[in-house]
Amino acid sequence: MSHKFIAAFTALFLVLFTACATTGGVTTESFPVLPDQPEVPESATAGLSLLEAIAQSAGQISSQLPAKTRVAIVAFSSQSSRLSEFIIDELIVELVITGQLRHIGHVYRFSTSATRVETATRVTVPRFNVRDDQDMQSMVAALNSQATGVQAASYGGTAQSAPVAAPPPVPRNLRSGTIGTDRVTVLWDSAGVGFSYRIYYHTLNNPADALSRAASGTSIDISGLTGNTQYYFWVSTVQDGREGDRSAALTVRTAAAQTASAPQTAPVAVQPAAQPVRSVPAGFVRINGGTFTMGSPSYEANRSNDEFQHQVTVSAFYMGRYEVTQREYETVMGTNPSSNRGPNLPVVNVTWFDAVNYCNRRSQREGLISAYTISGTNVTWNRSANGYRLPTEAEWEYACRAGTTSAYNTGSSITKSQANIDSRSTTEVGRFSPNSWGLYDMHGNVWEWCWDWYGEYSFVDQTDPRGASSGSRRVLRGGSWDYGAQDLRSAARSRRAQSGWVTNVGFRVVLPL
Repeated sequence: MSHKFIAAFTALFLVLFTACATTGGVTTESFPVLPDQPEVPESATAGLSLLEAIAQSAGQISSQLPAKTRVAIVAFSSQSSRLSEFIIDELIVELVITGQLRHIGHVYRFSTSATRVETATRVTVPRFNVRDDQDMQSMVAALNSQATGVQAASYGGTAQSAPVAAPPPVPRNLRSGTIGTDRVTVLWDSAGVGFSYRIYYHTLNNPADALSRAASGTSIDISGLTGNTQYYFWVSTVQDGREGDRSAALTVRTAAAQTASAPQTAPVAVQPAAQPVRSVPAGFVRINGGTFTMGSPSYEANRSNDEFQHQVTVSAFYMGRYEVTQREYETVMGTNPSSNRGPNLPVVNVTWFDAVNYCNRRSQREGLISAYTISGTNVTWNRSANGYRLPTEAEWEYACRAGTTSAYNTGSSITKSQANIDSRSTTEVGRFSPNSWGLYDMHGNVWEWCWDWYGEYSFVDQTDPRGASSGSRRVLRGGSWDYGAQDLRSAARSRRAQSGWVTNVGFRVVLPL
């Protein structure tokens, strides 16, 4: 069953390019359009969850990719557009974190730019009302019965096209600098003008889930490590959105903690209650506490089954008026990972780990108590801290709604004049009108990371919920520039692996009172 399913997924979801020509045409090929199929009994696909199916597809696709494939152009259409985009995003994340693809381009329509022409074939899937795993199983079974075995294809320029650009060079002379109990400075030689870099690290050699950080210079300080532990580091070069191969691994063991004194993070647990911020910080809005109905009603158009309505009480807090900009991020972190550059554009290409590291770094710069204790991939939240942090999913929806109960904080609909949606790129923060509480771009521009693990909502009333206790994906909210209006609804939920980074995901920060 899984082989046919994978072939069907391959045929449906990917058109892969080894390179994009700078001028001239790019050869294309149409994938088949699958006709509507009758439902197949659930027993035919029992035992395979949606995420497991996506992971299997990613594994099969990656094994079939031609050598040096670097850019994936994704095209997909369905009556269930929300799940269609979710499947694509999850499939892309699987391919990226396993190291099979270095750069991903989301393309849902024909688009051109001064330096590149990209095109993708649009295909159609059976017209199931796909909203959950059970419906997905029925669709999978129907696709299996019509699987054509079409494999992921790779295309280059035609004979008339410009020469294919060489991949960015592999960084040389990777070495360590300062080594502490919880941090390591990594350095490397410059690849030349116009390059940025991405650093990967883990306690295992070449794992699928290595953490990553972006850097604009030739060194970076990786913090939040565990003492007396061996780490592997790799670095790759990035140019014009293309990422080259990773370097050979650098192996470093962090210093052992001094036994005569407690670890540096120990005092966090005994800190007194955070001192209140006595005035609204610059760039923030005070969000007064209150109780609201979280989720969407059963009659709301385009809703998903994970939006169960329930009462939530939220305490007061300060929220950033805007999404974190590239200028703000670079000031704190010393690097800008964004592909579409501009000081007042929202920072993108940031992982969830990048976002929480930013919060801690900014807190430290301003003399505040860091909200997070980071040890490898384990992150704990000290709720008594007065430093910067990510909003919880409940805080985010409460602030987005700004007292409204409609699908959007603009009413029952939203247009391109009210938010950056269904467009070609991010826009500068604050270009569109704010909601009634003074927050900008809560709908559109970029998806925003939240603190929570993604999971099912509680069926009981809650106060200041923090989401699921564990999971495999972190929550994203708000929709983005390349998504349609249905994904910008105040209740709409998405999620992504916390080590995943793409061009439509950023974040905003909050502060306690």
